[in-house]
Amino acid sequence: MCVETEFFLSSATGSALSANASNQTIPTSLIGMDYIIATKTDGTTTLPLIQIPFEEILERRANSGAQAGTNGAPSHFARYYTTVEFWPNAQGGETLTYYGQALPTALSANGDTPILPEPYASKALEYGALAEAADFKKDPDVQTYRALYEDQKRRLRAFRNRRRGKLVAQLGIQGASLLPPHDPSVDLR
Repeated sequence: MCVETEFFLSSATGSALSANASNQTIPTSLIGMDYIIATKTDGTTTLPLIQIPFEEILERRANSGAQAGTNGAPSHFARYYTTVEFWPNAQGGETLTYYGQALPTALSANGDTPILPEPYASKALEYGALAEAADFKKDPDVQTYRALYEDQKRRLRAFRNRRRGKLVAQLGIQGASLLPPHDPSVDLR
């Protein structure tokens, strides 16, 4: 449920880029990627890299020729399976920080608590387990359990969308601050 609702967000930093590097493997701790930020050798950070199609990366590399490695920190990227191809090529020493979704720690002991807030955690775990068990046992009520589980996911998304900031189903506006939501149920502390 954390994966499907993008509830658990995390970040990971890749290793420093070597001179003229054109790609990097995405850190395995992330299962989904939203943004990439480049940190230059002097410690300043860039705006989020702009995602473009892989073909456009290839075109930019072909058109820039030998100058590809001297254009500064990466500003554009394309996801290519488990790697990120970026343009322009790195000057050397830059680091990329990836922001996206990660898997939460698995619940294994009786005292473990899920990262989802209540009442969503208990009901989501219960209905998700019931749906999986009903599917395994070929229970005729499997559709009922699936519907209850989907309802809990919908409620968790609605809860997340009411929270302050750039979250699921909100449009990100580059260069502008977002106004607080008008929903009176939001805690603005």
